[in-house]
Amino acid sequence: VLRDRFGLLLRAETRELPIYVLTQDRRGNKLSPHPDDKPGFPSIQMKGRADITASNATTEMLAQQLSMDLGRPVHNETALDGRYDFHLAWTPDLGMSSEPQSAGTGNDAGGPSIFTAITEQLGLRLESRKGPVPVYVIEKIERPAEN
Repeated sequence: VLRDRFGLLLRAETRELPIYVLTQDRRGNKLSPHPDDKPGFPSIQMKGRADITASNATTEMLAQQLSMDLGRPVHNETALDGRYDFHLAWTPDLGMSSEPQSAGTGNDAGGPSIFTAITEQLGLRLESRKGPVPVYVIEKIERPAEN
């Protein structure tokens, strides 16, 4: 419909853009393995803007959720392929910086930033880098003709 009505032409390409990379902290992760005797569907639930509770979830699922919350792709480089139960809570930073705050610092609301919370609560690290991001480029678009 978009191609027929608007003459829309797109092309996909990959560009080097700011991303976050999720890795294990040098002191090791603090994730709790999901008990094998409690089967169930994996889930990650947002409780408010800065509160994640997960059950039977993977670190890849966490990276995907963080991508949505932070508005930037998060690449999972934890090398963890198990399933975990965890809770992550932080104080949202309304002007989300592209650089992590130093450990122990929070934002104006007094709670931990997402970068500090991930390290302290999960034993993981969230680092800002540049990396490959798929994007769509509009090559052509026209005003639609009258009906």
